[in-house]
Amino acid sequence: MKTVSVNDMAKSREERVLGQRALLNKWQMPVLSLSMNIAGPVKTSPLIERGFDLMLSNIKSCLQKEGISIVEERETRAFTGCAWLAAVNSDALTLKRLSVALEDKDGLGRLMDLDVIDIQGQKVDRFAIGQPMRTCLICDKAAAICARSRAHSYQELFKAAEEIIRTALCEAIAFLVGDCAVTALKQEVDVTPKPGLVDKEHTGIHNDMDVPLFYKSAESLRSYFESCTKEGYYFNGNEISELMPKLRALGLQAEKTMLQTTKGVNTHQGAIYALGIVCGAAGLKLRQSPALDVEKILKSAGKIAENEKSPRKLLDARTQAALGYPTIRDHALPVYHRGLEVGLSHNDAAIEALIACMAEVDDTNVLRRGGEEVLLELKRMAKAKRQTDNPKQAALELDTYCLQKRVSPGGCADLLALTLFLNRLKIKGGHI
Repeated sequence: MKTVSVNDMAKSREERVLGQRALLNKWQMPVLSLSMNIAGPVKTSPLIERGFDLMLSNIKSCLQKEGISIVEERETRAFTGCAWLAAVNSDALTLKRLSVALEDKDGLGRLMDLDVIDIQGQKVDRFAIGQPMRTCLICDKAAAICARSRAHSYQELFKAAEEIIRTALCEAIAFLVGDCAVTALKQEVDVTPKPGLVDKEHTGIHNDMDVPLFYKSAESLRSYFESCTKEGYYFNGNEISELMPKLRALGLQAEKTMLQTTKGVNTHQGAIYALGIVCGAAGLKLRQSPALDVEKILKSAGKIAENEKSPRKLLDARTQAALGYPTIRDHALPVYHRGLEVGLSHNDAAIEALIACMAEVDDTNVLRRGGEEVLLELKRMAKAKRQTDNPKQAALELDTYCLQKRVSPGGCADLLALTLFLNRLKIKGGHI
């Protein structure tokens, strides 16, 4: 990595000041100026840039929440560090209060150097809004005092900054993945109609379940999905299959939480298993790279669960996991996306994805309730109805059979939830 000199940093500061003045002169509005407090001669790296991206996302979310608009922004990334300037339609003191709140909010904020330049071109300091000096990254004394006395080496400060960024990224990734998982579970139960399953029009063969109960159950699992993501993010073993016992332990506790929430009704046991594995894989891959690659996540999920393969010759939940969810990769996701591309609604595309799963999967829920003959017949019927012109009608016909035989393809519903999760994660994740 390229190191900076005193002259390099002086030139960078001068260019930033010129950029601030240009925005002030053009818009006659306060300017926000973001850079990072990174000690030492190395000012950028892939990790530092990810931290900067997260800072920028937090700032923009804060401004949007307050109803404050950015009229122009400029961003630079160089070996001297990342920087961002924005002319903002607000008053300087309001912006300073927001900037201080962001700087003091958490560890990542302590690495944030978010200046406010008023319309006279003056930097607004913390004392203008009655706030104290910023604290040191390491000892919590005033940062300026530690800097003047050189109380800590730049190596210590750089290491502390990297750890702060890693922790902040983990929290952001876990929140994103957990939210996508909970939302996907809610989306799955909302898909209507579904054969033998709970949806918005009926409860299928389940007299003890309904949509509100599924919503409550999904919300109760949020912290579980976040914990699985963090396990993946922080994993540093030799074989990623070593993650499975940790995820299983979290899953057993999540089942207890679910049953407490639902008063003993098993709403999401299969989803706890499947989504827990894939959340762990997502955490692992998103630590390695900000680019969200669904195929790589599924491949990692298969490696995590490689010892889970069912002893029975069935393409059931355990074998799906051990193989990296081939039904999702090869059938459900492509069918869902193709449905959207040809103009189907999210609901109808999801129905098609569910039917695709039913055609391929040996659903042990169906096998247990109806036996092998019913399972094979349901798979045959689903294959015949794949990608019809009327997905809802196809689902209703399958529903009639499921209700008649008192079976419910719950394993396929779990795969649909996983499909919707991966789709949402791809949309929401971008680069984090």
